[in-house]
Amino acid sequence: PGFPGAKYTVYFLEPSSGLRSMAKKYVSENPQKPVFVEEMSDFQHWSDGHLPFREKMNGILANFAVFNCIADMDRLFEKLSLICDHKCYIQAMVLDIRQIKEIKTRSLRTAIKMLLRKPIVTLNEYKGITQEVYLHTVRKYKSASGKYFNFISYTSIPSPRFALLMLSKK
Repeated sequence: PGFPGAKYTVYFLEPSSGLRSMAKKYVSENPQKPVFVEEMSDFQHWSDGHLPFREKMNGILANFAVFNCIADMDRLFEKLSLICDHKCYIQAMVLDIRQIKEIKTRSLRTAIKMLLRKPIVTLNEYKGITQEVYLHTVRKYKSASGKYFNFISYTSIPSPRFALLMLSKK
């Protein structure tokens, strides 16, 4: 499977069957389709002997603030380490807590949460669907990933709400 003539395979991991279905339709006309992981796409169920695929990844891309949909960053990085080879890089676009103006106008309770390294939880609504969004600090990304990954950078991008998080497997 993967891209014809390529020396790599792209795996698409999405726990939501609805979103996975939408992605399949989007790439249906493209001959270079990714492998859609149908089973074990939720990282919370992974273990050394129970992973979504046998290959180890050398790169992980997480787009559109996927990490901000996950409350437990420690567990995420522990589980991601199971599918990464020793040269793996992670690039993730995350909501940049430093640039989000609404954080600056929040209460003392929010400031205390930030000091205690707890994520700030906000609600995002899109087309009638509400989802919890977790705003993690740079410090939290560093501490949560530190056992398994080297922190490379956290860089604000031109969009006023996003940053690019870069890590490499230890």
